[in-house]
Amino acid sequence: MEGFEIVSELNKEHPVTIEYVSKKETIKRRIDYRNNSILSHGVDPVDKDKYEKMEEIIKGFVQRFIPDIDD
Repeated sequence: MEGFEIVSELNKEHPVTIEYVSKKETIKRRIDYRNNSILSHGVDPVDKDKYEKMEEIIKGFVQRFIPDIDD
């Protein structure tokens, strides 16, 4: 998050910045899923719904960085 904050201050017009700023609060919630899960620091399982929500956010950023990437 800190890296995206820096980039968003340096270049407000960049497509990744626009994506980040528009979904900032959602990203924070998705990071909490991860941090509290067994995938990271916690013990909470990640169910299908949470996984799909995290995947959706990640795909948006990857597609902004690499527009012609295949799924």
